[in-house]
Amino acid sequence: MRNLTAFKKFKINEVFTPRRADVNTSIYIARPNLEKELARSIQGSLHTLIYGNSGTGKSWLYKKVLADLNATYIVANCANATRMGTLTDEIYRSVVPCGTQNLESMEEEISANASMVVANGGLKSKRKYNITTEDPLLTAFQQLRKSGGASAECVLVLDNLETIVNNDVLMDELANIVILCDDSRYSKFRINLLIVGVPSCILDYFSKVKNLPTVANRIQEISEVSSFVGSQVNAFVETGFIHLLGVSIPNTVLEVWKGHIYNVTLGIPQRLHEYCECLAYKLEDNKWTPTVEALKDADLNWLSLGLREAYSTVDGLMNERETEIGRRNQVLYTLGKIQVHYFTARQISDRMKKEFPISTTGVKLGINTILSALASKPNSIIKRCSKGASFEFTDPRYLMTLRAMLNKTKDEKIVKLGFRL
Repeated sequence: MRNLTAFKKFKINEVFTPRRADVNTSIYIARPNLEKELARSIQGSLHTLIYGNSGTGKSWLYKKVLADLNATYIVANCANATRMGTLTDEIYRSVVPCGTQNLESMEEEISANASMVVANGGLKSKRKYNITTEDPLLTAFQQLRKSGGASAECVLVLDNLETIVNNDVLMDELANIVILCDDSRYSKFRINLLIVGVPSCILDYFSKVKNLPTVANRIQEISEVSSFVGSQVNAFVETGFIHLLGVSIPNTVLEVWKGHIYNVTLGIPQRLHEYCECLAYKLEDNKWTPTVEALKDADLNWLSLGLREAYSTVDGLMNERETEIGRRNQVLYTLGKIQVHYFTARQISDRMKKEFPISTTGVKLGINTILSALASKPNSIIKRCSKGASFEFTDPRYLMTLRAMLNKTKDEKIVKLGFRL
């Protein structure tokens, strides 16, 4: 196979960009329904809320849609508001250029030496400026509309909403900003709010706000920004490796890659970029010869770079000694195989019997006890659901880690992919 270094259209870190802030248009995977729903909401009469788990591509989605609409927008970070104690100041600082001041009725005395005056004398002059008397939110709206022009869509993005959800003061401030947008002094600037965060349900956001109905009636919550489905992951892999990096991959290898990448990343866009970046560098080290075996090295690098903490947590939950059966290890392995968001002890038990037919036949497994013990540990990988007897993962990173970390031998023992913690 030829060395493709000279034929590549892009560098690896130009194709797979897990930490890139702007939209990577070369490998952006379209979500037509979400994009249409978001565009219509932005152009509508209500403000918009986007939600989805971390890494699912919320930022790329809204930036792509706003670019398509040729909208003018700025991003205010709610995390910064927690640091400063006010959301309004973060909005103002995001919109108004640093160092810009509007001063009114302030006099500054300037002393300037001049050869034409008496020795050691001074020439005093006065300059008048404007001092800001309007509130900073109104000034920010005015500046944003000025930047956008008369007809453009102007959007104020409030990102990382999850950082202020438990802050009553900032949530009250956000509620008031939403309501003020209908006040004639503010509404004349036609600024749309786009609120972006991890949790779902607008009622949860404003559950402690006194004027909850008033706020909720002004915000439209669009469909959840979720992980890619299998076909989107396949398109991502083909676009990145074949079309952009120019790698010739045998179909048998490509199909294994697609299935494995979807399985371990759960289709989460950020994790896809991370994993494929690791795989691409392994491919480069292997003189651009694609093999199924390269996946194991990619798993190891990916775990060590981005999931080290999750790996350590799972490692701490495994049987300390290698017993004949290692039941807890089998449970952990089985948890990595489930395809549902919520699961019961019965579901795990049934799946375990299929995964480990030899060691589970005629044996009382006690799965509910094992799951309950796992869920009771602080900062564990699973937790009990608020209602019913179901469990769920506390973070999708743990499911990804289980899938990449644990393997099953022919004699039904569980082995872990190891690296130095």
